[in-house]
Amino acid sequence: MRIAISCEMDYLANPQMRRSLCNQDYVDFVKIAGCSPYIVCEGMDIASIVDDMDGLLLSGGKDISPLLYGEDLEWNGARKCNIYRDTFERDLYYGFIDAGKPVFGICRGFQIIGLMAHEELRPLFRQDINKMKTVSQLHQQDEIVGDNPVHLIEVRGVLEKLIGSKVLAVNSFHHQGFALQQTTSDMNGWIHQDESIFCWARSREQARILEAFGMYVDGVRVAGVQYHPERMMRREKDRDKHLALFKYTMGLLDVEDEVKPSKGKMTSQGMVLSTTPFDKNKKSRS
Repeated sequence: MRIAISCEMDYLANPQMRRSLCNQDYVDFVKIAGCSPYIVCEGMDIASIVDDMDGLLLSGGKDISPLLYGEDLEWNGARKCNIYRDTFERDLYYGFIDAGKPVFGICRGFQIIGLMAHEELRPLFRQDINKMKTVSQLHQQDEIVGDNPVHLIEVRGVLEKLIGSKVLAVNSFHHQGFALQQTTSDMNGWIHQDESIFCWARSREQARILEAFGMYVDGVRVAGVQYHPERMMRREKDRDKHLALFKYTMGLLDVEDEVKPSKGKMTSQGMVLSTTPFDKNKKSRS
């Protein structure tokens, strides 16, 4: 299975040069899952990428620009944004969905998916979760090696069946994210009521940061995680657990007694770029 991996655009180290970078961990992650990785970067032809690849992995990186979802940059909010990477990955996402091919996101890539895939998630996105008084867990382990987990998350749906547990120990390298604190404490609101959603996970603090999410979009599996499972591949312990959701999304794993919707709903129309100058390349999904 051929997997396209998006990469970072770095021009901050030297403003005179633009570099496309991909952490080796993403490549190894895809290979360990039994797939063939292919790195893609901004400026490449999206239609050709979609035609040549079987699935998409949206990787992590710098913050998503608020312009992507029609807001302004907050003081001390999003940092080191690149709207051109944002729009490229948005168009990649739609291209793969339109072609009926699965999409998986890690960290920043998970946030891109969340902003695109479900209308209930957009209002829950925060440019800096550390500003929230209800955030009490470590979400930026900059001084702790990435293959070390730093907190437990509560796991539900297909992901619980895949790993055989209601909790999972994960690492954390983010300050943007989706805060579920406005939903009911047992998550019996919109997440439970939407049959197209097949899994989710959250942090155990009061803010209830969304840590994983998966749903069918137009019948296509789309999922992602806020943490970095690719960094957990450095050690064999729990490696299969951290590969499971990616492999399931790509159709390499299944679970017993899964009830699949006849066609997962697309709920993102009008939610992203509907009122910003960056919507000229967005495809109509009417």
